[in-house]
Amino acid sequence: MREAKAAFESIKEPNVFSTTILLTAYAQNGHIVSAKSFFDQMSERNIYSWTTLITFFESYKDLESALDTFTRMPAWNSATWNSIVSAHTQAGHMLDFMDFEKFNSEITCNALIWVFLQNGNLDKARDLFESASHRDIVSWNTLLQGYVDWELVEEAANLFERMPAHNAVSCTPNQTTFASVLAGISYVGGLEDARSCFGSMVWDHGIPASAMHFCCVVDVLGRAGQIKDAMDLVESLPYNPMEVEWTALLGASKTQGDIRTGALVASRVTEFDSHNSAAYSLLSNVCSFASEIEVP
Repeated sequence: MREAKAAFESIKEPNVFSTTILLTAYAQNGHIVSAKSFFDQMSERNIYSWTTLITFFESYKDLESALDTFTRMPAWNSATWNSIVSAHTQAGHMLDFMDFEKFNSEITCNALIWVFLQNGNLDKARDLFESASHRDIVSWNTLLQGYVDWELVEEAANLFERMPAHNAVSCTPNQTTFASVLAGISYVGGLEDARSCFGSMVWDHGIPASAMHFCCVVDVLGRAGQIKDAMDLVESLPYNPMEVEWTALLGASKTQGDIRTGALVASRVTEFDSHNSAAYSLLSNVCSFASEIEVP
């Protein structure tokens, strides 16, 4: 910090660029009082100066100072909005004070949709999504994943069905979209729906399947009682299955109380991490569940 101050003081005519650099140095080194004082003394400030200070307050969970700085700003941009949104999210506030009419950024709108979803206010998330003047694929995926997280599978399915009808190229379903849909399907164990969705992703949309998609299918197969098919899928993956795929299969074994497969899969999981407590816990649950089934 001394070097930064010395370098700044050696500048004959500091400008907003050099003062913002020193402000950033104060912020990054945790000098709260000095950062506030220096900012107030700056003869010129730009959008980056204001945003730096707000982000600084956010990192120290000083919501009051972040909001005060935000309201004093002569103008805002997406980065500023996102900083204040993040600050309120961490503090558990719902941002009721914000004027949604001023939003002109998909990024900020998406962040707010996520905030409402995280706080369980699905109606506000839905209303903001529907009233947004601009939506991109992140907007759709954020609301879609929110529905899935709250196990609102029907709402997620309806939203997904609306996506192909949207004219904007930027709203075409992508890997994240299908991962959310497959996760939703896995909640209800819709095997045929999962197969249809997986096939549509690969053949209709030309999207290559990734580990997260395969794990969802493994989970659906397990819930449907088709452990052998789930095992065959993992062993025939177009890449070497890692811990996450085997863990998904172990979860499927637990669902069906399949001790034999569970023991085999648990050994594969521990090959990646011998201290994986989740694997041992799942295997214990498999054995416990199976023993309950066998009791007359």
